[in-house]
Amino acid sequence: MFDTLKEDSSIAVEKDVLGGSNFGPLESGVYENMKITMAYSKIAKSGALGIVLHFVNPEDQKEFRTTLWATSGTAKGGKNYYETKTGDKRYLQGYETFAAISKLGADISPDQLNTEEKTVMLWSYDEKKDVPTQVDVIMPLLGKSVTLGISKQIVDKRINVNGPGETPNYQPTGETREENEVRKVFRSPDGCTTTEVSAGETEGAFIKNWADKNTGLTIDKSTKAPPGAAPSPTGSVAFGAATAPADAKPQAPIFGGA
Repeated sequence: MFDTLKEDSSIAVEKDVLGGSNFGPLESGVYENMKITMAYSKIAKSGALGIVLHFVNPEDQKEFRTTLWATSGTAKGGKNYYETKTGDKRYLQGYETFAAISKLGADISPDQLNTEEKTVMLWSYDEKKDVPTQVDVIMPLLGKSVTLGISKQIVDKRINVNGPGETPNYQPTGETREENEVRKVFRSPDGCTTTEVSAGETEGAFIKNWADKNTGLTIDKSTKAPPGAAPSPTGSVAFGAATAPADAKPQAPIFGGA
């Protein structure tokens, strides 16, 4: 499954550039030593590979959950990168974030990760409750900790304007909601980024710059456009929103029978 996540030396690596919780969206800032309590993969209807991650904050034991879209859909080749108009290759943000979590948390590149099929309790849209569901759990990530740079942002609420059997097409409703996005990953406990680790650094310096610029900042990425209106450029960047919307209810994984 993770063969598509192999890295290519021709693609630019992550750089240090300043550029959902079950207790509501977190405020933007640096959250240290976030422990991974669940990690599993899923495939969207588009064919895109998603990585679902659950973290627990050791300070207050609150849980933070996010889904990272590590590849594009089948129509776009199922790749972990895209090409710019100038022909340059760039990793998808979801992949880059996942790769940083894997490398800084478990010291493993994403394409070397292994999974085991487990039964967890997940929300069923059909049954309207949590039901036992088979998923591929990414075992090497469980119990590992990383420090996360999390941003709170305002985004469009979207609805699917296509009919049954058609490829989902989520368009803005004109209403907005708040959500979190992992924008940067740091190694625990030294705060180094992948860039700093690659350079042989043992004490993170960029983490303070990121915190100074982003702590308490809410990013408005919404268009506030009515249904049927063309999505904004920022909306198109939110890859997962167009192919696999966030679950309506927080998922509560409980290991069941193997």
